[in-house]
Amino acid sequence: MSKDRCIGIFFLLLFLSLWLWVIPFYTKGPVEAAYPRFAALIMLVPAIGMILRKATPESILRLPAFDLHKLLRSEYTRVLLLIMSYPVYLISVQTFGFYTAGFVFCVGWMIFFGERTLARILITPLLLLGSIYSIVTAFLRYPLPSGLLF
Repeated sequence: MSKDRCIGIFFLLLFLSLWLWVIPFYTKGPVEAAYPRFAALIMLVPAIGMILRKATPESILRLPAFDLHKLLRSEYTRVLLLIMSYPVYLISVQTFGFYTAGFVFCVGWMIFFGERTLARILITPLLLLGSIYSIVTAFLRYPLPSGLLF
């Protein structure tokens, strides 16, 4: 099976879950469901195209031999660790506050993805959180979670 077909099947399953489960249960009526259904239909068109696309030799999905040492250093493990860090981040936001947890995790994720310049590691979260503060908290007057520190 080609990579395109795998991705197309994934998006087809995502479309079905949205259409049959998420949209009916999380919208209150046909008016509220119109935009999510439209967005889901837009996602369906390329998914069908990817499923029906003819496979080329370079797009065939080949599974490599299982090597635990290589797996632990692979991108898949890094992505899995990143995904597993999100619940920790959400708990930290509730406990320590949005800005403190956001700064700590943004620095951690930048180091995790290979950034080693100290100025970039410190300036990027400050600019990001400063932008969020100025837009969301100051301009829109929407309170963000506060915790033990901020």
